[in-house]
Amino acid sequence: MINGLNIREGTASDTDTVLQIAKSLDDWFNDDGIKYIKQDLEFEKLIIVDADSEPIGFLSYFLYEGIGYLGWIGVYEQHHGTGAGEILFFEFERIMKNFDINILQVKTLGESVEYPPYDRSRNFYRKVGFKYHRSEFTDNPECPEELILRKRI
Repeated sequence: MINGLNIREGTASDTDTVLQIAKSLDDWFNDDGIKYIKQDLEFEKLIIVDADSEPIGFLSYFLYEGIGYLGWIGVYEQHHGTGAGEILFFEFERIMKNFDINILQVKTLGESVEYPPYDRSRNFYRKVGFKYHRSEFTDNPECPEELILRKRI
């Protein structure tokens, strides 16, 4: 337990709670995002952070070709700034180290799109050590630029 927060492996029974957290974060997750989270959770591993035995955040991840990919992360907004996101991330990092994975990657909305919630997301990723890897422009009007960040561990 860190800062009164407990970290644990998520299970299929956490899916509804994860979706509830994501739906509460409508500045980050629209209806398509919620749909994709639900689909991805069928295949991705899950980490949950609890406060007083109640889930307040999640992180999903997967491995591909020796890289640990952060799929989705969300923490109830009233718990932003409590360290819950960092605890989730550092547990993800610890798990990857146990599998001898030394590169982590995440995709997020690119910097060419001015949208304050994603400024906060990019700042969080940089705070936990991610660095610019590349940008990709897409034909998706909701995400015209994807920023790919990596961290060596």
